[in-house]
Amino acid sequence: MALTWETPLVSSIFGALAGLTANVFAARWRLYWLHRRLRLEPQPKAGTRGTARVRNGYIYPVSGAFAYITIHHELSDVIAPPEPFDAYISPAHLCQVNEDRLCWSVTAPETNPPCVDILAGERQALEVVNISAAWIEIPSERGWATSQDVSALRTLKDTGRNDDIKKSRVFLVRKRYKALIKIVSKDTKAKTFKIDIDPDAESPVSLDR
Repeated sequence: MALTWETPLVSSIFGALAGLTANVFAARWRLYWLHRRLRLEPQPKAGTRGTARVRNGYIYPVSGAFAYITIHHELSDVIAPPEPFDAYISPAHLCQVNEDRLCWSVTAPETNPPCVDILAGERQALEVVNISAAWIEIPSERGWATSQDVSALRTLKDTGRNDDIKKSRVFLVRKRYKALIKIVSKDTKAKTFKIDIDPDAESPVSLDR
């Protein structure tokens, strides 16, 4: 029997191919618009903190979003953490801040998680920098070292409960820096934003245009 367009086998094959093509197109369309509608919105200083909000301007959620920071700094800008706090990068463990994870300004189900979902139209707050008169502090995916009570922190150290201690990413000399923030998620390709970190500005985090 000759195969024609009306043959059930041929019709089912072309139907499957059409469905596959439509699904691939829809997935690429969704990825494109999620990436395009993802925005970084710097916020005014809140206390000593500089933050930004990551906005999902599309109709689908962004799930499993991580944020990474790269700072253009000299190794000599890295300073020792103020006692009794700790940091992953220090003069004793010296390296560049290069695509290191930040944390989000969320308190539930845990405080400062490394990963969040950003629902359609939602703006999730991202922790970026804490400012003092002597230094700027960049958080790690575990949060802020300086958010811990000093006496409780010393107790944790004395009892060897190091897994319960929060360590920041780094403490840097207080000055202006160029940096990159990259948002990575399960639903779209990574998106990178150029930023300035200026401890003396009303908004310590600003987009570098």
